[in-house]
Amino acid sequence: MSKTVIRRFLSEFLGTFGLVFAAAGAVMVDDLSGGSLNLIGIALCSGLAVMAMIYIFGRVSGAHINPAITFGFALTKYLSWTEASVYLAAQIGGAVGAAQILRNFFGLVANLGSNAPDGSPLQSAALEMVLTFFLMSVIMTTTINQKQFGSVAGLVIGGTVTLCTLIGAPISGGSMNPARSFGPALISGTWSNHWVYWIGPLLGSAIGAISASWLLNDQTKSQFNHEASPSPKRIHRIMFACVHNSGRSQMAEGFAKQYWPGAVAFQSAGTDPGGQINPLVLRVMKEKGIDLLGNTPKQLTQEMYDQSDRVITMGCSIADICPTLDETTEDWTLDDPEGKTIEEVRIIRDEIEERVKTLFSSTKAKDLG
Repeated sequence: MSKTVIRRFLSEFLGTFGLVFAAAGAVMVDDLSGGSLNLIGIALCSGLAVMAMIYIFGRVSGAHINPAITFGFALTKYLSWTEASVYLAAQIGGAVGAAQILRNFFGLVANLGSNAPDGSPLQSAALEMVLTFFLMSVIMTTTINQKQFGSVAGLVIGGTVTLCTLIGAPISGGSMNPARSFGPALISGTWSNHWVYWIGPLLGSAIGAISASWLLNDQTKSQFNHEASPSPKRIHRIMFACVHNSGRSQMAEGFAKQYWPGAVAFQSAGTDPGGQINPLVLRVMKEKGIDLLGNTPKQLTQEMYDQSDRVITMGCSIADICPTLDETTEDWTLDDPEGKTIEEVRIIRDEIEERVKTLFSSTKAKDLG
């Protein structure tokens, strides 16, 4: 397991632990104190906890701290399903750990803050779906338009959690988070209508992620491709980025340098570079007359990202460095050559070659060099 995966696992574990400890703990403290926190206090605890976890762990894993949010990002290919499984394990572990600590501290009070429908389970499931739809939409918006929201993203998302909790708590508990519901349910043994807190949030997240991603990315790409600008920014440096920089990004850099030598500075790098380039990648690129034997995987840094006029990712999550798709960043959804046969790697190679050609044929000549 790479250091990056371990860091993200710990980030999601601790972040979810912090959220559940605060959100479920607030319900328990309110019960112990005779209602001193009330609905507003409980909602604020949830929202502030989310905000704090985003600012602490956002740069490490994106601070999903919620299986429904991770599901939405994986569904829209901002996160691989393999990474999503790591996130899920960490989130469930953090939630269960927090619930156990709360039981040790306060005993079996208020069912450890477990969620349960106050009325029809279907009504609560529908409400959880709608609330999570809005939450996921806000999260996708702040992700895609990260340059616009910048340092206030945590405040916006935390505020949304507070608002949705205020609306949902009296009916469904306002969970919007399967891990937040699962941890206390497991430790307290409270499983009544627990399906509500998985089906509702997962459906809401899926709808929110797909619709927001389509609407916002379509708008961003349209603006990039079609809006006139009196002084277009000239492109001098293009970065091809992925995780290991041992396959796709290396091939993209190789083709770009072959077809447009000297016009633009091309480079490739990864957030967790491998030890060497995939041997099959070397072989299939040699068939195209491109020798990558002297290349080595390179570490992608924030400075390299900032200095690039265009960043193109290879369909893998690299949220540590470039978490957004804005006017200078786009994503190519490409299969990973790792573990593929040579024929499959050739198919990936040919797709990358076509994408490189399309990239430059669709870019105005005056914007290059």
